[in-house]
Amino acid sequence: MLFETAKRLRADYTIGQLCTMAAAVDDTSVSDPRDYRSAIARSRRVAVLASRRDRVLSLAYPAGDLLQAFISFRTDRPGLALGFHGPRPTSGHAIPSLVYHEQIPDDRRSDHGHYQPPTPNQTSAMNFCTAVLLGVPHPRYV
Repeated sequence: MLFETAKRLRADYTIGQLCTMAAAVDDTSVSDPRDYRSAIARSRRVAVLASRRDRVLSLAYPAGDLLQAFISFRTDRPGLALGFHGPRPTSGHAIPSLVYHEQIPDDRRSDHGHYQPPTPNQTSAMNFCTAVLLGVPHPRYV
């Protein structure tokens, strides 16, 4: 997983551009200091591509999140995935300004499997990530 890898890098290592698509992590994970905020802070930018039409993230993720919280007795509250509707602030912690969120329009019907070829949504996702990695200021999903 991208954020977990970034979190485990040496503290003095600067991270360039990070790009997520359909990220199956909590929507508060980029703002919560207990999660990935430290890794996010060492990055130049984190781009989040999200789709409300993603059935895996809208149906399976909340159920799995609730189950893992129950099994591991975690105290976090179950919620939605970052890749479903983008980042959400936590109590007392805003979304860092270097987090860039692009919501895929609902009319594109971009589901979890549409990030792979051969679909027009896959081309749009690849173009978005390429623009992020090249440092384009406001990449778009077109």
